[in-house]
Amino acid sequence: MLSQETEVSFRVGKYSDSLPVEVRVTFAATDSKKRPYIEGAIVNPSEKIYDRLNNAATSMRCYCNSDMSIEQQQEIIASIEPGTIVRVLAQQPSTKYDNKAFGTLIRSFNIFKSENKKLELLKTGPTQKQTFTVSNMPSDLVERMDAKLDDIDVKRTYFLKKLINKFLAGDFDADFV
Repeated sequence: MLSQETEVSFRVGKYSDSLPVEVRVTFAATDSKKRPYIEGAIVNPSEKIYDRLNNAATSMRCYCNSDMSIEQQQEIIASIEPGTIVRVLAQQPSTKYDNKAFGTLIRSFNIFKSENKKLELLKTGPTQKQTFTVSNMPSDLVERMDAKLDDIDVKRTYFLKKLINKFLAGDFDADFV
């Protein structure tokens, strides 16, 4: 038993609120013998997410929801690469390790790609001009529409995208009834 001077009070049990947290993945375990999990560093440690010594937890082990099959859990965990930032719900502090907490991946969790992946996604390919063909309309009407769009300094593609979005939103439904 610890002496009075060295005895430390441990907080055991779940957090009062399940708090959403972002975790930068450092390790993913998809071992078939155990439940798959990821481990990572908490991006913004907070006093609300504490470890067993009542300090702000800096790392977290995260599992998928237990209502998912093991195969689904392994598939999800295997798709997460180290360096990826995931959103999780902080559940409880670790009872064995300092600075660690446990959490659950949010079912529809957002995966933020690592910086290298973001750069790859932002690289542009060869640009291709998009053209629209207007059929079954009198050519003079098309010419007048182009002239009007030029007068108000609007590109035809911009106008068509706005018009299509208005149709999809139902803005013109009353006109067709």
